[in-house]
Amino acid sequence: QSRVICAKDNAFHHDIAVAGDDTIYILEHKRALRPEVNPYHEVLDDYVTRLTHEGDIIDSVSLLDCILNSPCRSLLDRLVFETVDVLHANSVKLITEEQARAWPIARPGMVLVSLRELSTIALIDLSAQKVVWWNAEITRYQHEPIISPSGNILVFDNVWCKKRSRVLEFNPSTGGILWQYTG
Repeated sequence: QSRVICAKDNAFHHDIAVAGDDTIYILEHKRALRPEVNPYHEVLDDYVTRLTHEGDIIDSVSLLDCILNSPCRSLLDRLVFETVDVLHANSVKLITEEQARAWPIARPGMVLVSLRELSTIALIDLSAQKVVWWNAEITRYQHEPIISPSGNILVFDNVWCKKRSRVLEFNPSTGGILWQYTG
């Protein structure tokens, strides 16, 4: 039988990761006026929020701010002004020491996120609040990117070609596709 340990009224969604010290990393929506993103309407800004294992908030980092603080800020040019959920983050994966050894740009404590509306996978340095790596060319409306033991990225590509999906593994350094299975 399960029991509730803590409950929050926050707009948490899609994915969660738990660190070795039991810190919880979770995606959260927050409505905000962000004129640099949409001068006409309020938008949903996605955050990576860290919680203690008791459910107390440690901090929250805006994924929009991470993009705006990075060379990939032009990704936001893809946005349609009618869209409220401008990023639609749907996955957060905490980088482990093993993954960081396999992928040299990554560091333990960074997160790999999927930003569906931008068709982008991004590696985020939460402490610097910036994107340190991204790929917006290989997938479309993707979900669940993970880093394999070899340092490659395995991902579900939701709308690859003619509304068909695929699962693929690619090298994040070269962008080369190692294999794919199409549906």
